[in-house]
Amino acid sequence: MQLDTSFKAIYSRSVMPLLAGGLALSAIACGGSSSGDPRNVSGTWSGTVTEVNNTCSPGLAFTTGSFTHIVSQNNEAVSLTDDASGLQYLGNIVGDDGFAANAVIADDEQPGGTFCSVEQEIAYDEIDSDSDLNAEVKIDSMLVCADGSSCLIQSEGSAIRSSSTPDPDPLPMLEPATCLDLIERTYTGDGGCGINSTTVDVRVNATENDLLVLSPFGGNGATSFAIDESDTTMASSNLNDLEINAGPDYSCSIVCDGEITFTLSCFQEGGEVCEERF
Repeated sequence: MQLDTSFKAIYSRSVMPLLAGGLALSAIACGGSSSGDPRNVSGTWSGTVTEVNNTCSPGLAFTTGSFTHIVSQNNEAVSLTDDASGLQYLGNIVGDDGFAANAVIADDEQPGGTFCSVEQEIAYDEIDSDSDLNAEVKIDSMLVCADGSSCLIQSEGSAIRSSSTPDPDPLPMLEPATCLDLIERTYTGDGGCGINSTTVDVRVNATENDLLVLSPFGGNGATSFAIDESDTTMASSNLNDLEINAGPDYSCSIVCDGEITFTLSCFQEGGEVCEERF
């Protein structure tokens, strides 16, 4: 979809400066399930990307750019900082060989009153061992306006880690967190329940249970989870007829164990059970 020219201002002002000194990236990572200790992905990564798909207006294009990313890690939580812009992305380990992290880099009202945002998600994969110095990098950059217009830019490339030694200033240990503490952003899962990517919205209610709203939730659209009043690290789906992995009549629950990590479990009465880590 082509965006109207009103969106060009938000993109040229907020995104293109990142290209000038080192491209800040975004992507959706490949799925898979992790086992044992998470892969060591920390260190300084440098590389280049090339645009492979662009549904935006001609003036809104990523082409080819170089970047340097400083990646810190605490267990499955990952923080990535773009060296040129200083922009920080938050994310988590995905699968056995990579991670995904994202940030909203623009969120503005445009001329004429249209509200637009730009969200980028960076994904690294094919990090085959803790000491592997090479990775594949993929990019999704989603531009969305409140009037319904949107477009997607995708780039791909590779990166080299200058050292497999963790950054001297690793991501701080996370304090115990509840579902009310989840950061509202897009999360990438390991695909265990077929959700893969979802945006979390935390809704605090005065007269009823507080909610987590996940959208999209596979083929179910926006799905609400009531946060347990007695144990706010847990939330349960308000529907018990959800479609999961192409199967009907599932109920799902969430366990929150940090500000940027949670685990989804879904079960079918007398049937299948799945788990997906975000």
